[in-house]
Amino acid sequence: EKITERSIMDSKPIVTYAGDKDLFLSLESTLSASLPLEATEWRRSYGRAIKFVNVTADFVPFTKDVLPKEGDFHLTDQPMFHTYWTQCSDVEVYKSTIRDDIEMWMRVLTQYNLMDWMIVVVETYDFRKSNKLIPRSTVYDKIRSDYGAKHADRCLSVINPLRSESRSAGSWRGLVVNTRLLLLTAYDRTLLKFEELIREQRERRNQAGWSFTKYFLLQEELAFVLEMLGVYEEALVQYDELDALFTQFILNSNLGETPSWLTQFQSPLDSWDGLCLSSGVNLKERSKIENNSVSLLQFRNYLFSRQCAMLLFANKPSEVAERTLPFLHNCIRELSLLDVTYPQGAVACWVFLSCIEILHTCENYTESNHVEQYSRYTAGIWAYARQKLADLGQLCGLMPGQEQTSEQLHIAVQIFSGLGDDFTKPVEKLKRALSSQQEFCKQYLELSELAMGTYKHIGRVRCARSLGFDLAKFYWSIKDHATATSFLQNALHCYEQDGWKQLAANARLNLAHSYSQLGDILRYAKMCVSIASSSELPMSVRIKHYDEMLKILETSKPDPPWTGTLSECMSLTDVDIKVDPGSTKVSATFSLTSNLPVEIICPHVSVALLLSKHEYKSSSKHKDSPETIRRKNKEQLTPSNPLLQKLPMAVRLDYKQDKSLAGANLELKNQKIPLKRQDSHGRYRKITSVSKSDFSKSLMAKDVSLKPGTNIIVLTSKETEPGNYKLGQFCVTLCKGFELLSLQSQYKIHVEVMRTLPTVTLSAQGDLLAGLLQTTALRINSLGYYIPCDSILKLKTSNGLTVQRPGSSDSLSRELSIQIPEIKPNSSLDVPLCLYAQLPLTKESHPIEHTITLRVPWAEEKCCMPLRLEPALGATVRTHTARLAKFLLVTVSALSSQSLMVHDPAVTILCPSGITISPVNPPMNGCIEIGNDMKVSYMWKLDSDDHTIENSSLKTEFTLYYEPITDVTQEPYLYKCAFDINNFKTLFVIECKVEPTRGNEFCRVSTVCHLTVKVTRVNECDEISLMYEVLAEHNMWAVCGRTAGVMLMETDHEQTVTLDVMPLINGFLPLPTVRLSKYIPANTKSQNNSSRIESHSRLEPFSPGQVYNINKGSQVHVITAASPHHM
Repeated sequence: EKITERSIMDSKPIVTYAGDKDLFLSLESTLSASLPLEATEWRRSYGRAIKFVNVTADFVPFTKDVLPKEGDFHLTDQPMFHTYWTQCSDVEVYKSTIRDDIEMWMRVLTQYNLMDWMIVVVETYDFRKSNKLIPRSTVYDKIRSDYGAKHADRCLSVINPLRSESRSAGSWRGLVVNTRLLLLTAYDRTLLKFEELIREQRERRNQAGWSFTKYFLLQEELAFVLEMLGVYEEALVQYDELDALFTQFILNSNLGETPSWLTQFQSPLDSWDGLCLSSGVNLKERSKIENNSVSLLQFRNYLFSRQCAMLLFANKPSEVAERTLPFLHNCIRELSLLDVTYPQGAVACWVFLSCIEILHTCENYTESNHVEQYSRYTAGIWAYARQKLADLGQLCGLMPGQEQTSEQLHIAVQIFSGLGDDFTKPVEKLKRALSSQQEFCKQYLELSELAMGTYKHIGRVRCARSLGFDLAKFYWSIKDHATATSFLQNALHCYEQDGWKQLAANARLNLAHSYSQLGDILRYAKMCVSIASSSELPMSVRIKHYDEMLKILETSKPDPPWTGTLSECMSLTDVDIKVDPGSTKVSATFSLTSNLPVEIICPHVSVALLLSKHEYKSSSKHKDSPETIRRKNKEQLTPSNPLLQKLPMAVRLDYKQDKSLAGANLELKNQKIPLKRQDSHGRYRKITSVSKSDFSKSLMAKDVSLKPGTNIIVLTSKETEPGNYKLGQFCVTLCKGFELLSLQSQYKIHVEVMRTLPTVTLSAQGDLLAGLLQTTALRINSLGYYIPCDSILKLKTSNGLTVQRPGSSDSLSRELSIQIPEIKPNSSLDVPLCLYAQLPLTKESHPIEHTITLRVPWAEEKCCMPLRLEPALGATVRTHTARLAKFLLVTVSALSSQSLMVHDPAVTILCPSGITISPVNPPMNGCIEIGNDMKVSYMWKLDSDDHTIENSSLKTEFTLYYEPITDVTQEPYLYKCAFDINNFKTLFVIECKVEPTRGNEFCRVSTVCHLTVKVTRVNECDEISLMYEVLAEHNMWAVCGRTAGVMLMETDHEQTVTLDVMPLINGFLPLPTVRLSKYIPANTKSQNNSSRIESHSRLEPFSPGQVYNINKGSQVHVITAASPHHM
């Protein structure tokens, strides 16, 4: 029987027309074309969601045959809306004929309980009658009064668009809109009644005689109507309700009594056609449902195909793919629950065909957004189809390595017998796959690649690796070990990454077998070591593969040695590093856990020391203790688990307005870093040989015994060059020809090796003094360095500093060579040394800075030692004046606690000539002792033989012999100091006198007195303008009038000035002070710069000793003021 389909989507709502049929037929095409142009709101009852529907209609003549009969529930074949058309314009004609016709039409509608109707009066607009009077009432008015009293919207008047298109636009649009609304209202009313009927039938489901198939057909009619109206989501809801109800019946039957209607679904399967997704209704399958002859698979196929049709009409292919696997699994479970019998391979065949049908349907949607959405679900469908094809291949003897028997051939024929006569693409694909072993392998590999590719496309790499593991077994069976190895490697890395230890161990066994079959002894040996270290495997298997590895190495004797990954066999958990302070030897104690099944003797165990390019900085203010460093190193050696990494979370507290806590939340600090699976991007570590780094600098141990479990090993190094190192690659030599290497740059532990060169310092008991021979010592501290015997130290001092060895006959010099004996590491040696620093020729008493430059045999660079010495003594000079006579006072000070004996002071005039000097010191017998900041002063008088000598600088040299009081037998030291005395001659003499006014005998308080100031020039000079200033104590004297003035000394050698002063207190008062200064008028050339003319007058002071005040210490007797009585 040929399968026929009915397209519900192409069906249209049926509308009847009565009255003037010729009139309607002339307007039918226009009306049919106008209805679907705009979507209309369908406001359903009970607050259901508003839908927008494009209304279409099929118009049929009104007859009783087309009206619905009692019990006829085929809603899509029934007219829902009825119209009556007339173009009568004469009221009398209407009363005589038309009204009776409408009455008859209405009676038939009432008889069939039909309440959805509409009467349309078509008016023809006649221009020739436009000037005539409008009649009092029209046919439309009569119809409205007769039938539209309660239904005004069901009586419409429209202008014939065929006669006057421009004038009919408004009325015609109103007709179209009203027709849409009334038609949807009719369907709403009908569907409400129909849903009530469905609800009643569903409530009777537990009664005897109730049949699900009849109920299914009833509710499907509702879905047909919704599909016809284009409301596909609502139609899908009906099918989903039927699906859920049917599933619930099957589940309940497994727990209780099975309904009678359900027994028909327990019949043995004789057909297992797959899904057939089409837009129409499969009438063949639906007729089986009506006849109660449908099997469980056929019913499920029909129901799911209708659900898929609604989803595809709604443009949701991704949801079709999403529902597929749950549908297939649910059907298989229902077959089991209902104990449905079926031939071998029937269900696998049905699943395969259904999967291929769904996949081909999804492939028709090529838009990128659809592809991205349904790919998340088609990956699992591809994998499920591949699995079921493999089951069929195993059942029919088509897997590689199988020979097809007659029984298996019979099974294949039996499978084909249940597929029917339909030659669809899935059926063709299945028949081609089961036709031969070669074609089966091709189809199986194709499906596998598609499944793995789709899994990778959506980021589910784990699933792809799992399929790859199954595919590796398939390639094993066809003897393609190279391809199988590739898939096994990927699967192994996936298992290791996820921590699936048992699966990883099984994958290693398979890989070892593949390497053995390929003859790859290098990788086979590595895999044997990994298997021997897998604690998940039996001990016998581990020991067997370890022995296999030893046999391979004995026969192969690789050179250079083979390398493997250390982490697969051993793990480092702790390290403690020590550096010998007396040398540059480094030792490290490692805690190493061996996963091998037996004890082994390792010829070599070493770890590379890599010179760090960047300095490893640590805080200089706080140094970690060794225990802290050990804990840090341990933490750095332990592999980090990405699953235990801390998330950047923060606590957020929400408060109410009254400051009470409303809620506490944890939120991600950086919203741009979402939580995601870190292993779904294909970043897996590849199996490659770990390259060996540079082990020229390393810590090493030989013949190390490693037992299963934790081992403590100590690695040491020889002398290591100074520098900043970090632990590099760890190498364990299992046996000759095989080395286990850790990954490079895995550890972040730094070691700083410093070669501390010997230090040379100058040590003394106290402060070193300049001007005296000082005894000190060069202290040589070898630290970790060995200084051989007869090493030479060369010293060179700065100017003014000499050295010599104590007791040496050599004189003091600036250069000295010292031969030192052997100095062992971490020891010191003091070399005595005498040094002498000259006192400066100036009168400065600040510390004296010197430098000693050393050349040592253990360093190429020169070593400079700064030296600071305090002067032993110092001298200062001061000039004193007695009118024209000049005296030099030299004060010698001891600047340290060292006691000194001084004697034989002398002052020599260096320049100018013509000046003699004579001592005025008291007679001295022997030496004078000074010390502890004691001072001694000496005085000399200056005599000038020539009065014409210019008043210039006087250069002198002071000499003094001194010697330490502790060693008076030593030859005394000579101290020299140069003094420069500028402007030492007396130029002017000031003489002041205070006298009472005429008529007074004494100076009285508050009485004006005369102050006489006389200035006398005693030596020639260039200064002719002088400024005098009277400076009086404000509490003793009051100067009346001016206190300063200018006097000229061009021709006169003497000038006298008289001023009025008033004593303020009685007693012996010191005379007011008179200060004399050089007066330089304006518009005169500057002495410093002859080209510069001064614009303002100014004063310049005289040098000390150029002006001598005779009355500087004089006083005047002031008596109290006379009382009025005496006056």
